[in-house]
Amino acid sequence: MHFWKNVHLSGRTASLSLALLLPMVAVATSYAPEHFPPPAAEGVVKLPALDRWLQEGASPGRVTVYAAPQQSAATQQLAVDKLQYLETGYETADALVYQQQPGWLRLALQGQPIRWVWLPDAQPPGFKPMAAMVGPDQLNYFAPGWDRRLWSVPDGQQYALFKGDDSLVPSIIGKRQLGRRWWLQVRLVPDPCQEKPAVPPAMLEGWLPLRDSKGRYNIWYHTRGC
Repeated sequence: MHFWKNVHLSGRTASLSLALLLPMVAVATSYAPEHFPPPAAEGVVKLPALDRWLQEGASPGRVTVYAAPQQSAATQQLAVDKLQYLETGYETADALVYQQQPGWLRLALQGQPIRWVWLPDAQPPGFKPMAAMVGPDQLNYFAPGWDRRLWSVPDGQQYALFKGDDSLVPSIIGKRQLGRRWWLQVRLVPDPCQEKPAVPPAMLEGWLPLRDSKGRYNIWYHTRGC
């Protein structure tokens, strides 16, 4: 049984706090990661209990989470398989982070509607933004909803409309941050998972934002190769 503990709350305040927290629901312990970053996610955080569960195949470990980003908030020992997590490598995954506050990370639970918990950002390696996870040494791909625009410069005025097919994939050759927005410089190359074309295509390069205006990610990488 999971329960919230808070020695600082009492009476009606405590009752309301507990009622607004997590319903006690059973969640399957099977491996069920996200394979593409959800639009609202800002990054990930590595949890040793999650690593042990995936690597050793034992029962899911637990992590202490808070109902609010403060040490006096109600806490719960939560099984890690109840958290939303993103596959970041072959049979490896990290917990999804949806918000940062000084010293705190906001995580989401599996299922709908989304329910939130908070984790102290005190354990190394800590928070890792999505922009730090994409790079040149990966098998990258465009999201289905990408608008197919490749800009001449980050946040510029001119763009080329990519009219190719899935035989070309993005190779990341540069990154730049403008304000809070990350831009990726990509070169379109033949997909190494498909048959090599008889005539090499013309190399097309350009910039695209990591996320579109609605927060959706434009590009990600295959965690299990071809």
